[in-house]
Amino acid sequence: MLTAATDPWFAAFNAGDAEAVTAHYADDAVVMPPHAPVAKGREAIKALMTTDVAATMIPGTNGDFAWGGAASTYFWVDPKEDLVAIFLTQLLPSDTYPIRRELRTFVYSAFEDAEA
Repeated sequence: MLTAATDPWFAAFNAGDAEAVTAHYADDAVVMPPHAPVAKGREAIKALMTTDVAATMIPGTNGDFAWGGAASTYFWVDPKEDLVAIFLTQLLPSDTYPIRRELRTFVYSAFEDAEA
């Protein structure tokens, strides 16, 4: 049952169809992205999903999403790179050291350019 509900969202997301993705959200939905303001409502969520990742100054690709938790834990998903990362740590408080940004930098810098 859960797959039936999430498969259309992932199909739209992977296709880069922001309109179809945001259609899955309630009018008053709230998305709390890392390193960005909270997006409230469908239009704000659509704007979030179409924001150029380069503007955030954090390594990634357009359409990736992440969540930071307590003790500097972190996960992110990058559909374009077929990447899922789960990082568990016990570094408190979370802003003691920019380990999340460094983790992303290390991971993306390890990728080889397919066209090189």
